[in-house]
Amino acid sequence: MDWRVLRLRLAKPLVTSHQTVSDRAILVLSVTVDMGGSTAVGYGEVAPLAGWTSLSVDHAVQVLSTMAQSPACQKPFRLANDGLNEMFSGLRDTPSVRFGLELALLDALARHADCPLREVLAPPGHRPSDRVELQYACGIADIDETVERAGRAVESGYSHLKLKVGASDLDAEVRRLKAVRKEVAELGLRLDANGAFDFSEARRFIDRTEALGIDLFEQPLAAADLSGLNKLADISAIDIGADESCAPIARARQLIEAGRIDALVIKPAAVGGLLPTISLIEAARERNIRVVLSTLLESAIGRRAIAELAAAHPYIAGPQGLATGDWFVTDVTDTPDSIADGHWLLDGQPGIGFSPRVEGQPCFDAGGPS
Repeated sequence: MDWRVLRLRLAKPLVTSHQTVSDRAILVLSVTVDMGGSTAVGYGEVAPLAGWTSLSVDHAVQVLSTMAQSPACQKPFRLANDGLNEMFSGLRDTPSVRFGLELALLDALARHADCPLREVLAPPGHRPSDRVELQYACGIADIDETVERAGRAVESGYSHLKLKVGASDLDAEVRRLKAVRKEVAELGLRLDANGAFDFSEARRFIDRTEALGIDLFEQPLAAADLSGLNKLADISAIDIGADESCAPIARARQLIEAGRIDALVIKPAAVGGLLPTISLIEAARERNIRVVLSTLLESAIGRRAIAELAAAHPYIAGPQGLATGDWFVTDVTDTPDSIADGHWLLDGQPGIGFSPRVEGQPCFDAGGPS
């Protein structure tokens, strides 16, 4: 196992109701896996994000350094090694590390099988798609910029626009949304408050905006207020979604068990991996709760992996929150995400489809980690 710490520059800061993100510090992870006599190299990503994880990049390095000393991590990995179960169970409190390691192993498995990652992730008998519908995202912005971005979304073929809300007073937010709706009547609108409101504020917001045809209102209340979210979903004319409330994974399971929330916005890195995400998708399907997949503003490694999952699972439909590649000035691939007419067009390359590179140079030596 090997890793490299990178700091990727964003084209512009991402502003939410709680924070401003100007760049992304990540760890690119590489593992060599024993496939019964032959080996394959897979890649993953550990990308902690303040407000979502208590883990820092420095802490993630410490966790990986400790793991690298365990027998299960000695090169090459052996997927049948019982020590892997123990290792993964030890990562419950560091889901972004678990996501990165699991992804690297799954990527190696898909590369060994010479198939895209989505074919490894798909349920038995299901043929994965090679297209994923996306939503267009807009952070906190004034009316003119928001309207301009809404027009750009329509011109680019997107059916839905996701807007960050909650940083301005209610009257200003309503004026902004009405201006968007006047400009692009056909565009589906999704709103994300990042927990900016209390219950009474959220009710007033819904009362003032329900006539605007809002498709989904994500995380109106604080992440820990599951009872409030459930109660709001019971009475709201707009579908209520849980975003921050889906992490840690135990909270997502509580919401699914209650069966009152309308949607879950799941970030696989926040719940510990692609496989735990699949378990949530299946449980949500039984409760008729829709699922939207999203990222923690990961690099192309994380984005591509989650897009592969979206393409793999039959219950994942409609626009997903993965169109964030253009936020990055520097990324870990020379090839931009293949997006056209509001859809991610996935190729047939093995695994995640590329080996990580930064500014034209491989992240790791040819042939895998040293």
